[in-house]
Amino acid sequence: MIPEYRVWDIKAKKMMPVVTLVWNSVTGDFKGAYVEEQGKVGYVLSSEKLILLLSTGRRDKNNKIVFAGDLLRDPNGKIEMVYWDNHAAGFYIGIFNRGRSIDYKGPYRCEITGNMYENSELLEKVNE
Repeated sequence: MIPEYRVWDIKAKKMMPVVTLVWNSVTGDFKGAYVEEQGKVGYVLSSEKLILLLSTGRRDKNNKIVFAGDLLRDPNGKIEMVYWDNHAAGFYIGIFNRGRSIDYKGPYRCEITGNMYENSELLEKVNE
């Protein structure tokens, strides 16, 4: 799997696809990203101004790439959030620390209904 990223621009409050990530060559810390906006490549200066989101390597039933922070609706209408679990080193769906592996849920049967940043009103419906 080739990793794919997108970023949430905290100030502008919008999601943007990543063209290239920028790392500190000495420390290896994440520094920022070049992003694509309206067909042009621009630079988001610092990591403090954005949230980096990694793709899960999975696709939903409409063949859309599933990212951390996405909200999925399962075939029963239940909405759950995708997140990365550092302890388990994997993507999970559900409530933090009580979710199930993304492979267990089968995102290919679910549909992306939004994400936790652009559609925060849907968070209230997560795990109802």
